[in-house]
Parts: sequence; structure tokens; C-alpha cells
Amino acid sequence: MSNDSSRREFLVTLGLAAWGLAGCGRNQQPVAGAQIRTPRAPSPTPDHARVVIARRPDVVAGDGSINVDLLGEMLDAAVTALAQQPKPVAAWQTYFGPDDRVAVKVNTLGGAMSSTHPQLAQLVCAGLQSAGVAESNIIVYDLLNEHLRAAGYEVKLTGPGVRCMGNDAVGYEDEVTVVRQVGTRFCRLVTNCTAIVNMPLLKDHDLAGVSIALKNHFGSISNPNKLHTNHCTPYIADLNCAPVLRSKQRLIICDALRVGYEGGPTFKPQYTVPYGAIIVSNDPVAVDVIGLEIIEQLRAKHGLQSLMALDRAPRYIAMAGDSERRVGCADRDKIELVEV
Repeated sequence: MSNDSSRREFLVTLGLAAWGLAGCGRNQQPVAGAQIRTPRAPSPTPDHARVVIARRPDVVAGDGSINVDLLGEMLDAAVTALAQQPKPVAAWQTYFGPDDRVAVKVNTLGGAMSSTHPQLAQLVCAGLQSAGVAESNIIVYDLLNEHLRAAGYEVKLTGPGVRCMGNDAVGYEDEVTVVRQVGTRFCRLVTNCTAIVNMPLLKDHDLAGVSIALKNHFGSISNPNKLHTNHCTPYIADLNCAPVLRSKQRLIICDALRVGYEGGPTFKPQYTVPYGAIIVSNDPVAVDVIGLEIIEQLRAKHGLQSLMALDRAPRYIAMAGDSERRVGCADRDKIELVEV
């Protein structure tokens, strides 16, 4: 290869060929097997949602390290409770199957201390494999390779096993998707997978109010910097109306092991607590409602004003659940909260 860029493109093409995606854009014929598989679990609606919180404060040690065995037990318990199945394998099979190609969206903008924990992502990938998804059909992704590396992920573009890469490695679709007031190009992994696992953090955000499940897909598009005006409203709500997200997103597994309740999205140690929880649902709006509730509780506990009082309330959450968008349930009274 004549330069680093062409070599990178060659390597990524090899990796996508192994995933069955090389050369497949939005304006081309989809590859065999890449069609959307309808999950057996019901899709989110504004009428009802089930959110499961697994919390064990001792999962985060005093030095910040994670008890992976305990975290695995928490994940099994949460997914099983959400799917209402007797065993973890049956729970994973409720949402995924051997015919799936799964894109796992993590959040790594905040560096090692404020990103989706790699240990949790590894456990999720193991859960997907227990449902019959081949490890070669799982790709962990975020906006940039450098963000992933800084957060402790090993970028892996090719070879056997689970892959991990940034959008800068795989690229975006040529065609612009327009949904309501948002125009953007989606990452090729999103448009060519059959299923998505959304793995956001639970944290404060100086512009959006909070950054949880709905905002996490700003890392799935080409122009997130253009969508931050007016507290990201209505742009976050509108983006999540995109059919490519609504039809493929099967699970939200929110990392609340450490929660930043002020000063986000960057890591602020003075405003971060070891919360020791994961929040699991198939409804991104309901996850944001519960996550916002937790952040407001932490703010009150530490003597801070509410986001509403500061005019930073994330109004896009209610918008996403309104009668026009219907992305999920924004009515707290209709959200069934299960603690395990």
C-alpha cells in the first residue's frame, strides 16, 4: 500500500468482508442475511416499559477496579429479569439469534475514568455468543479509534473473534438520512448490522442535560457537532426516530458503575460517585427517564440545584416519547422499575 490511509482501508475491507459487509452501502443491495430479524420481545411503545436495575455497590472497589465475576452475575440477573426468562441463555435468546450481526455501541468520549467499562462490554459480547451469535459477527464500536484506545479497548479491525473499531475506521454511508429536523449519515456498521446493543454511560452533560441511551447514538453519526444547539433539542429525539435505529436496537445496557452527576460530559472526579449499577431495558426513553431520576437524586444529595432549576433539563426525553415520535415510554407512571 502506498500510504497509511490506503493500508487502513484495505485492512478494514478485509474485516468487513469477513462480516459480510464489504462494499455494501445504503444505495446498494443488502448482503444476504443482513435483513432485520424481528425479535420475539415486543418493541418499545409510549404505553408501557420495563426497566431493570441491578445494583451492588461492592462491584466497584475503593481503587476503582471492577469485580468482574460480580458484574457478570448482575448482568445475568438483569437480562433474565427483563426478559422474564428462567435462565440467562434463554433471556439472551429472547433478543438475539445465530442469524444476527450485532453492533455494540459503547461510549468512550470521556477516557478511562468516564467510559463504558470494557469489562462490561466483554460480558455483553459473551451473552450474545450464548444466544448463538458468532463472535465474528459482533463488532464493538464508537466514534473514533483513539477514543476506544484511551478508554482501555483494544482496537481490532481484522482477524478472528469479536472486532472493535471506530467510525473513522469503517466510514459512513454516502447517502444522507433525513428524519424530522435531523439530516445525517449513519456509520456503516449501523446500517449493515441486523441488531444493536446500546451501552451508554449514566452522566451529566453540560449541553444536553444528561447523556444516556438516547444521546449515545450521537456516536453513530457523521455530524454530532451540528446537533448540540438548544440543549440538543429536538435533535436527540428526532435522531432516535430513524428507522435504522428503531428497527435494530434490541437492548440498552447502561453502565452506571460510576455516575458523573455534574460537570459532564468530561470526567470530573469531584462530581463522580461509585454507584455500582447497570440499567437494562429494551426502551431507550424509559432508560433515560430512570437515569435522569438517579442523577437528580445524586445532585440533591450533594447539595446541587436540579437540572430543571438550572434550565438544563433534557426536554428531548419527553419529546422522544410523545405522540408524534413514539420512540418509547416517557411517562414515569407507566415504567415498571424492577430492582435485582
